[in-house]
Amino acid sequence: LMAQIVAETLGINIEDVNVITGDSELCPIGTGNWLSGGTFVLGRAAKLAADDARKQILEAAVDLFKGEVRLEDLEIREGHIYVKDAPENRIPLQKVIRHAILSKGGKQIIGEGYTKAIPYAPEVNWYPSLHTAKGRFTGAYSFAVTVAEVEVDLETGRTKVLKVTTADDCGYPINPSIVEGQVEGQTLMGMGQALFEEVITSRKTGRILNPTFTNYKIATTKDTPEIKTIHIITNDPWGPFGAKEVGEGVVASVVAALANAVAHAVNARIKQLPITPERTLKAIKEKKKYL
Repeated sequence: LMAQIVAETLGINIEDVNVITGDSELCPIGTGNWLSGGTFVLGRAAKLAADDARKQILEAAVDLFKGEVRLEDLEIREGHIYVKDAPENRIPLQKVIRHAILSKGGKQIIGEGYTKAIPYAPEVNWYPSLHTAKGRFTGAYSFAVTVAEVEVDLETGRTKVLKVTTADDCGYPINPSIVEGQVEGQTLMGMGQALFEEVITSRKTGRILNPTFTNYKIATTKDTPEIKTIHIITNDPWGPFGAKEVGEGVVASVVAALANAVAHAVNARIKQLPITPERTLKAIKEKKKYL
């Protein structure tokens, strides 16, 4: 995704962008692609760095055009610098970069970009503190609405998820396939939280009684329902190309949608997660007692 942002900004092919990670000597400090900050924070920094490099390239192009054009008259696309109103006037990007390096005594074009998780409020602590209950991971959280269709066996209490549809607002989806992959992953996570995952502990010793995946149930590929993603396209003024995050927001809506769907199916509310078959049968039985 970082390569895609840089390539789009510089008007070059994504194949021409090499992303280097994992080397603290070569790479600047970054927050990492985690907890709702990847695209919005790292993507914004990459966009700002690419904008800086683009400005340096266009300044060199103005020099090659002998000052007959202004910087704002030029654009970069398809590996060339074009004059917007006269696209027949163009210079290969490689030639411009070579001129920029030679005319500055060998100094290479290095774009720099820096941002914080909350770029518009520098006084806000970017890293949430459990001690102070202050701070935020990102400045632009996504929004999601989920509709779930389930089938509940009234004899066994087992719930089968048939279809989950989520409308997700992550700003502008720079890479729709990645967004859909995130939504699908979060859907399975939400299913696990709503229907399966439970840490069982001994009341006497506090020991965890189901410490392995043998008896700690998670959602698997066999549990995967039909998943549909609807892209709600908005524009965040601080995100790269208007993008926000798409890291976690869907989980909350999926859990709530599944709980509501089960309640609608059995006409009884299960108020404890996960919604196990035992708890579902108990809710149905207690409901009948009061009818």
